[in-house]
Order: sequence, then structure tokens, then C-alpha cells
Amino acid sequence: MSIVLNELSASKRGQKSYDWDTWLDGRPHLLLQGEQFECGIESMRSMAFTRAVRVGVPLQTRMKRAGDCVTQANGQPLILERDGLEIQAKRTSAW
Repeated sequence: MSIVLNELSASKRGQKSYDWDTWLDGRPHLLLQGEQFECGIESMRSMAFTRAVRVGVPLQTRMKRAGDCVTQANGQPLILERDGLEIQAKRTSAW
């Protein structure tokens, strides 16, 4: 049975703004769930592909799980404490 509400909650759509200009700059980025985004990894991946299509750049992604190890830009390994998403736009020029 459903729960009857007093009123519909305010929409959260569009309230979270993501730093797509930075994330799609051609460098590889690691986005961590709970830090850069709150939704599920699959949803964030879908949003990233949608944005990449909108700005006309090919995109590569890799889903990462807590416990996975990644290499930071400074060469240091990092064991992830939470799930995340690696993204890299394949840009041929700067914005």
C-alpha cells in the first residue's frame, strides 16, 4: 500500500551542479560517490555520457569499487574507500 502525503516534495532536479568543464577537459578524473556525486555509479556514468554527447566529445569510463587501487597523477597508488567512476574525454583541443 502506498503512503499518502500532504504535498509533493520540492524537486531536486537541477539543484546539483557538476563541474563538467573540468571533468571533460581531456585529463582522466576519478569521481567518488558521496564526494563529487550522490547518485548511483551507473546513473552518474549515464549522465557523463549524456553530457559528453551534448558537448561533442567521445568519453571513456571505468567503474571502480571500494577496495580497488588506482594510480594518482603524482604516481602514488590510492586504495579507494568508496565506489567511484573514472572518466576521460577524448578531446583533440581545449575548450
